[in-house]
Amino acid sequence: MVVDDNSPDGTAKEVKKIKNKRVRVFVRDERGLATAIKFGIEKAKYNVVCVMDADGQHPPKYIPLLYKKLVESDADIVVASRFLKESKTYYSKIRKITSLLGNFFISILFPKIKSSDPLSGFFILKKSSINLEKIKGRGFKFLLELLAKHELKIEEIPFEFKKREKGKSKLNFKEILNFISLLFHLLKETKEINRIILFSIIGLSGIFINEFFLWFFSFFISYKISSIIAIEASIVWNFFLNDFLTFEDLRREIFIKRFIKVHIVRIFGMIINWIVLVILAEFFGVHFLISNLIGILIGTIVNYVLNIKIYK
Repeated sequence: MVVDDNSPDGTAKEVKKIKNKRVRVFVRDERGLATAIKFGIEKAKYNVVCVMDADGQHPPKYIPLLYKKLVESDADIVVASRFLKESKTYYSKIRKITSLLGNFFISILFPKIKSSDPLSGFFILKKSSINLEKIKGRGFKFLLELLAKHELKIEEIPFEFKKREKGKSKLNFKEILNFISLLFHLLKETKEINRIILFSIIGLSGIFINEFFLWFFSFFISYKISSIIAIEASIVWNFFLNDFLTFEDLRREIFIKRFIKVHIVRIFGMIINWIVLVILAEFFGVHFLISNLIGILIGTIVNYVLNIKIYK
C-alpha cells in the first residue's frame, strides 16, 4: 500500500502501472508523514501492518525478520532499530549525533517508552493492539506518538540503515518546529509534564532545606563543610518525596537499592553543586548563599536526568 500526499513526482501514477490487485495506492490532499501513516494503517485490510520509507533507506529484506520476531515473541510491535549493537548506519556523523541526542532526550522526557529507537520509521505492528483514535499525527514521528500513548510489548531487531537512493529528506525547519510542538503536546497528553513539574517543586523545597542547613551550620563551621551537610540533607529530603510521588509508577527495585543508587548518582550533582558554589564565591565574589542557589539549579538538571536513568 502506498499513501501519496498528492506529490508532484508522479509516484501514484507509477504505482498504478503495477498490475497486481494486492498493490493499492491512495492519493490524499492532506500533507504530513504521520497522518499518512495513520491513514495507511486505517485502510489496511489485515491485522499485521509494516511501516517503512520508500527511499531505499529501509531494506525490504528485513520485513520477514520483523514479521518472524513479531510472531515468535508475541509482541505488539517490533521496531527496526538503528542503535542496537549489530545495527549499521550510513549517514553523516552530525546526523548520527543528532539522532542519538534526540533519542536520549526522548528517554528522559518519556521514561515509560522502552525502545532504543523511538524515532525509527521502520516497524511492524498488530493493528488490534493500538487505538488509532489516540493518534493525532503531528509532524513526522509517528512511532514516538504511538509508543508514548500506548503500553505495548515492544521487541527490536538490528538492521542496516542505508543511504537514501531517491528523493530528499522531509526534515526542514518547519518539521523541526512540528517535532518540538509534538513533544510539548505529548508531555501534556501523557501527563509526563506532571512528573517534571512535581520534580521541580520537590527540588524547590529541597533548595530551602539546603539553604537552611547551610545557613544554620555556617554559624559553627566553615561554609564549605556546611555546604556538604546541606547537600546531603537535601538529597535525603528529595529522595523520599520523589520516590513516593514523582517516580512511584517507575519503581522496580527494593527501597534500599533505590536509596543507595540515588546517593551514588547524586554524587555528580553534588560535585557540580559544590564546584559552582566555590568558583562563584571564591573567584567572582558572589555571596555564598547565592552561589549555592545557582549550583543547586544546575545540579537539579543533572539530577533529573540521572534519576530517570535509575528508575527506568
